[in-house]
Amino acid sequence: MDLLLGALFDVVRWMEDATFAVPLAALPLLAAASLAARRAQRRRARPSAALALARVWAEMLALSCLLLLAGWAVSRATYPGAPGPLWLLSGCLLYAALAPPAHALRCTLLRLAGRPGDGGPGAGTLRYLAWLVFAAVMMVFVHAVGMYLVFPYGGGEFHGMFAYTDEGRVEVALAAWRASVLILGAAALAFAAWIPLPYWTSALLAAAVGLAHWGRVVHWSWTPQSLHFHRTVSVLFVAMPFAVLLIAAAGALLRGRVMRRRSAAAA
Repeated sequence: MDLLLGALFDVVRWMEDATFAVPLAALPLLAAASLAARRAQRRRARPSAALALARVWAEMLALSCLLLLAGWAVSRATYPGAPGPLWLLSGCLLYAALAPPAHALRCTLLRLAGRPGDGGPGAGTLRYLAWLVFAAVMMVFVHAVGMYLVFPYGGGEFHGMFAYTDEGRVEVALAAWRASVLILGAAALAFAAWIPLPYWTSALLAAAVGLAHWGRVVHWSWTPQSLHFHRTVSVLFVAMPFAVLLIAAAGALLRGRVMRRRSAAAA
């Protein structure tokens, strides 16, 4: 999980620093690849899984390029010192560029696993991993966008906690922790109804994302932390998974109760 989150955060940081030239140059190449895969598919007597996946990857990466270009264009009209609707929109477009490749990866793994009931003994595990990887990427995406909307300025919650102080702001840390827990708890509930994974898997995934994110606060070393601040965020780190799991469990119980009532009413 740490490796996945680290890779995703590295991609986001690269996208923040990359100029518009990279997606602009890649966009026509990806469009040509999609058209070539479509034409080759039409000429074949039987559908080709490889060509279908190539087309999916080309189109999803092209969509990511469009989102990056849109985010870059919107960011030209604003600046970090005055966060507003355009600043929020540019950040959301930036993070949204992660979703299309995640969809393409899920399609690839599901294609390799085959249809439910087909394939060998490892097909079910591969389908589970396909949805798990997709859910992990989307969980990071939802958490990043949610925290970005709560702290809509350059540096986000880290700026609020550590900028212009040699101790760390405990009140901002508490606000960031509450926002993170609520976002991840709500995401765990939504993912349990949206993605075909057990509800406890979504809950554990949300807790893992929260721990990985809050671990960066605990181990922050760019500016000093006071002993009181470090002890506080360390306690919040330990409490993070329990709070997220409690919200997910309460939501699952409430959802099960509602479903039982509907079944009883229908009967």
